[in-house]
Amino acid sequence: MIDEEISRSTIAISVRASKLTARGLAYALGEAARKIRKAQAPQGKQTVKQLLRHGGEASAIDLPGRVKDFDRVVRL
Repeated sequence: MIDEEISRSTIAISVRASKLTARGLAYALGEAARKIRKAQAPQGKQTVKQLLRHGGEASAIDLPGRVKDFDRVVRL
């Protein structure tokens, strides 16, 4: 009788612990997914400020001619 009681309480504790572990694992996976989404660089047009946020270095060059001509070359 005492052995059965101990067995039941042991099983109850292990079930509670497994639920906590599953919840903790789900929370950790959710946090990891959020960090991965934040770390990915956006695609498409970006401002200079957005580009510099991703750890890029900035340097300036002089462009001869019009800026629109440079834009056409870059888009190809």
